[in-house]
Amino acid sequence: MQRKIQAEDFQKAFDALQGLPLEQIQFILDRSEIRHYPLDSYLFKAEEAADNMTFVLEGHFKIYIQRQGNTNFIAELNGGDITGLLPFSRMEKARANAIATEESWALQFPRSAMRELIQNNYELTESLVHFMTGRVRNFTTLQQQNERMVSLGKLSAGLAHELNNPTAAIGRSAKVLSENQKENLLLWQELLKGNQPLEALRWIQQLSAEILQAEESNWGILEQQEQEDDWLDYFEDQGYEDGDALIEYLVSKKLSPQHFDAFMQACPLAERKPILDLLSALLRQASLYEDVATAAERISELVGSIKSFTHMDQAQDKGMASLTSCLNSTLKILDHKLRKHNIDLQKDFPTDLAKIPLRVGQVNQVFTNLIDNAIDALKEVEHPQIKISIFMQRDNAFVKIEDNGPGIPDDLKALIFDPFFTTKGVGEGSGMGLEISRRIIEQHGGKLELESAQNPTIFSICLPSTA
Repeated sequence: MQRKIQAEDFQKAFDALQGLPLEQIQFILDRSEIRHYPLDSYLFKAEEAADNMTFVLEGHFKIYIQRQGNTNFIAELNGGDITGLLPFSRMEKARANAIATEESWALQFPRSAMRELIQNNYELTESLVHFMTGRVRNFTTLQQQNERMVSLGKLSAGLAHELNNPTAAIGRSAKVLSENQKENLLLWQELLKGNQPLEALRWIQQLSAEILQAEESNWGILEQQEQEDDWLDYFEDQGYEDGDALIEYLVSKKLSPQHFDAFMQACPLAERKPILDLLSALLRQASLYEDVATAAERISELVGSIKSFTHMDQAQDKGMASLTSCLNSTLKILDHKLRKHNIDLQKDFPTDLAKIPLRVGQVNQVFTNLIDNAIDALKEVEHPQIKISIFMQRDNAFVKIEDNGPGIPDDLKALIFDPFFTTKGVGEGSGMGLEISRRIIEQHGGKLELESAQNPTIFSICLPSTA
């Protein structure tokens, strides 16, 4: 690119300069320097003095931050973009790095000429401020969307994990039910060959009703083994040696062998086997149906939790909502991670807590960020614990989220709410979670604060209880 550029050509290259007096465009050119940036060279580096307003003429730059040895790309610059120092900006140092991904050129307007620009070029100053304000707004919106995608990724991972078990259970049960269908028909044929099929059906109906209505047992391992041995001995004494499947189901109920005494005494030995075989098959079938119903109910609960979590059926205006419900739906979404890391979750949620004005989807995003961060902080802790409490104080509702992790180092406490700051690995965090969370709470008229950086680490949320 040539070293000189005409005012008309320069103006056409930048949207922010359209319609401005050419003498003001020339003012920029007269006081600026065009610089060449080879591939992999830096337009600016983090912590360097921000002494220029930069007009990218040609090429491409990627902006990234480096935290804890991790590289996070956050934006890019192309020809026609303006960055760096701007009129009335308090920027002293660059907060990120910009590296050329191809051969590039940029025009640099120095800080030393900024005061003269503001004093003598009103239209130019107004346009630049408006342009940069728009860029900040667009950039913030983009980062909010990126953070929502991160939250959605966590949500999707949790949902996929939670749905896998009940879905697999339904598939397994359906397959076994299909396989058992032919076997059950054969068992019915054997039963109907007996001398008293109607009496046999009456016994099956009576025994199955007693068993299905019996209370579920809560035997320990040793007690369960003793119960199985007792049932095995009982059936062997009664001449029935194929009772393993039936015994497994009977032990799951609080039933003793005496429940079968009347049947055993009334039913001839030759008639017992087909009755007990069919009873076992019907109970196994009932158990499979129960498994399918339980799995389907679990899926329904998960869908309900997602609906509650995202508040997808309501507009994102504030509505009266329960903090307890918000936290419970969030905890259901993150339940797999809590169980995976054996985290002891303690909840102190009042039962009579009044509803407060909330944008539920946004507040749930805040809870997800804070609880997920707490879980991550506990990965190496021997006895991990998270405590969540809700309480009212005057006209405010408070939520405290505590974890007994290693805490936050003193040199990082002042940075945790900064945009793009993250202690997570590449791809694990955008560095916007806490900053966006605090902004959401502030938009609700509340405060999000780090109450304690040491063990326990405590984040405190204060929300007004009235609109």
